[in-house]
Amino acid sequence: MLLLFIAACLGHLVLMVASHNWFYGLPLPHWMTDAIHLLHGLLVLAFPPLLWWNLSSLFDFGTFGGGALSAYVILCWTAALVLLPINIAFRVLRPKPRALGKVQSEIVNIVKQLGGPPAGVGKKRLEPLLPWNEAWQVEYVERTLHMPRLPAAWEGLTILHLSDLHLCGTPDRAWFRAVMDRCAAWEPDLIAVTGDLADGLDYIRWVAPVLGRLR
Repeated sequence: MLLLFIAACLGHLVLMVASHNWFYGLPLPHWMTDAIHLLHGLLVLAFPPLLWWNLSSLFDFGTFGGGALSAYVILCWTAALVLLPINIAFRVLRPKPRALGKVQSEIVNIVKQLGGPPAGVGKKRLEPLLPWNEAWQVEYVERTLHMPRLPAAWEGLTILHLSDLHLCGTPDRAWFRAVMDRCAAWEPDLIAVTGDLADGLDYIRWVAPVLGRLR
């Protein structure tokens, strides 16, 4: 029973993440995405105690536990035991592009470098302080590409790709400065900044001091 409970909670988390990402891909106003973010967080926290409280009547049809909740639990089990393994297998087993050569990855916890959590003043500054999250970590990935059809003059060209910085007050500027200093040490030939840069006009002023550290 405990394993089924854990599987249901895992499946619920999978469904909430999928739903959250789907809504965030829609052109919605900020207040609505903030409300959706809060709703998903509450649903993630509320489901385990709700399920535990109704375990005894989960398949007693005619009750809440045996009706709507049991149907959703079956959906959660499907997500955890079928959809999640398929997704993981696809990511692990899909063939590597022929042009992709050496790949090096390093995950760094910026908190250790700064001497404390860079919570900043953003609206979500308390969320990263919760245990077991990786909000302060950043992954640096170096990929070597073999593209023989490019001009010979481009041999050894280095490109720095920064995606979805989301300047929003949390993490604070010290965190981004530490990340940019590490990126600048690569001395790239070309810098590409893609995705969401700043979450609101108030943080546009961060762009120059943060990205200005790159040369």
